[in-house]
Amino acid sequence: MRSRLLPVLLLSSVCVLIPGRVGASAPAAAFSFLPGDTFHYRVMETDREPNGKVSTSGFTYEVVATGNASFAGRTGLTRLDFIDAGEPGESYAQYVGATAAGNVLQERFFGASQRMPSDGGTLTATTVSPEGEILDEYPEAAGLRWNALATETNDIAISAPAYHYGSTETIHNDGSSSYSLHTVAGANTSSGTRVLNSDGSVRIDSRQTGWYEGIETIGLPFLAGGRYFIPITTSGGNPLSDAAPAPAKTVDVPDWYPSHDLAPRPLVSASVVNEGRGSLPAVCGRIGSAFRLHLAYASLTPYGGTASKAFEDEYDVPGLGNVCTVETFADFYVPDDGIGGKGALLNSVTGVIVSTLTGESGPRPLLRDRASTPRVSGGLLHRFLQARRFARAHVVGRFDRTAVTR
Repeated sequence: MRSRLLPVLLLSSVCVLIPGRVGASAPAAAFSFLPGDTFHYRVMETDREPNGKVSTSGFTYEVVATGNASFAGRTGLTRLDFIDAGEPGESYAQYVGATAAGNVLQERFFGASQRMPSDGGTLTATTVSPEGEILDEYPEAAGLRWNALATETNDIAISAPAYHYGSTETIHNDGSSSYSLHTVAGANTSSGTRVLNSDGSVRIDSRQTGWYEGIETIGLPFLAGGRYFIPITTSGGNPLSDAAPAPAKTVDVPDWYPSHDLAPRPLVSASVVNEGRGSLPAVCGRIGSAFRLHLAYASLTPYGGTASKAFEDEYDVPGLGNVCTVETFADFYVPDDGIGGKGALLNSVTGVIVSTLTGESGPRPLLRDRASTPRVSGGLLHRFLQARRFARAHVVGRFDRTAVTR
């Protein structure tokens, strides 16, 4: 979903279903596009900052769909390339397919690839989701519901004259994750690992030239004097010129988690329900009825001192696909990661993103039941928008504990 720093590779996808197979293990049908199918989307973003400032921006991009694509060992997928004329040298591609589940066909995201210039060099990144994140279920009907999370692995590499950077993160359905990075800049190197457990406890190890290894742990909240506190223990991380690594020091931080006790389980949730047909809202700029897919998302990042909430309504018109997506989001943070803070989340950024289909061209194969056609789903739009943000403000060359969130 949302991420303010390192990527979850956002790239988008437009899909059509016809009989076929996804790789060797998929049951029933697969997405298949004819080369050259195109879809034109316009995205409007309105952000409201804590100081009350409101900013609106808009851009148009083109999606080119190609059938019978292969990715990460799977075949029979649809590849969707997002093209932004204002960003030459950047490429974004997503791979989608379908699997049968009872009486429905599930549209799934299996991975993405990204390439862009970076500090005189090149950044490459891939996302692989082995089981595939569910984006929609067909034929669309009121009452369909599913979990919009799936395990995925993100790999990033930057090769530039000044440094080389690589990182890998695997994120699981319950929000737990493992992360590692390695950076070389001249004679200096830095590396680190981070393990986030499903209960919210964390261990972070960081190493760099000329310094002792730094270790930080975030423990489980404990009750004391009628209030909960979170123990944060640090050791090492000081220069090698010192006689010995810095001894362990523990700070009990006022519990800033939303419930002010234990971390929620799971740490990340994303549920979708098809609420049936209804009228398109005025903000979509078109009239008519559509199926409304409502997504509720929430996440907590103990190591970053952040929490996020988002609600999204995606409007699908049979015979046309996704014509409009309206997302309202709010990101919160604890000042100084809560260390020495007052144990309260502050509102960081809130906003609304509206994306609308402005035109399309090329053949439009239909589902066997002719209930739906090519579409750019809201979940894929999220990934594309995240990739754009990452391309403009990425952080490398140091171990950044706030870096990767879903």
